[in-house]
Amino acid sequence: MPERKFSIMMKKTIAILLIVASLFTIFACGKTSTDNSDIAAQELKVKFFKMGRASCTVFRIADKTVMIDTGDEEKYDKIVEYMLEKGITHIDTLIITSFSKKNIGGISAVLGAATVGEVYVPGYTKSSGTYLTFANALSSAGITPKEVSEKTTVNVSELELTLY
Repeated sequence: MPERKFSIMMKKTIAILLIVASLFTIFACGKTSTDNSDIAAQELKVKFFKMGRASCTVFRIADKTVMIDTGDEEKYDKIVEYMLEKGITHIDTLIITSFSKKNIGGISAVLGAATVGEVYVPGYTKSSGTYLTFANALSSAGITPKEVSEKTTVNVSELELTLY
């Protein structure tokens, strides 16, 4: 069982690193307009939270914010503190990678600190208390999550994310 958990955690880590590498490649290279004049690349900022086994990553580009997972309900304070420090009052896109406590436990705190635009969730549901709290928090905020059960493209600013 520990090998399976390590494998899942390693897959998530690799996926996040691939996203960051792709984003870095896109934005570090900048753009050139049709008249060949340079246009400044937008800076991509990424914050990884260290919360034991809990998970949360925040991407910021221009005035847009993407959050991947909301961390654990017991360790959400680091996320909210960061949001307040950086003046984040709106999350354009929230991506949930799984419905485990360590990925969705902080949803109430995040929704209390910011409004949230689109929410993408895995294409399945659970019956755990944590999942029901998550679903109720979204419903109370008037948010209907979009299930990702096949390849889905999400555009944030000039950034294109592909979810599977």
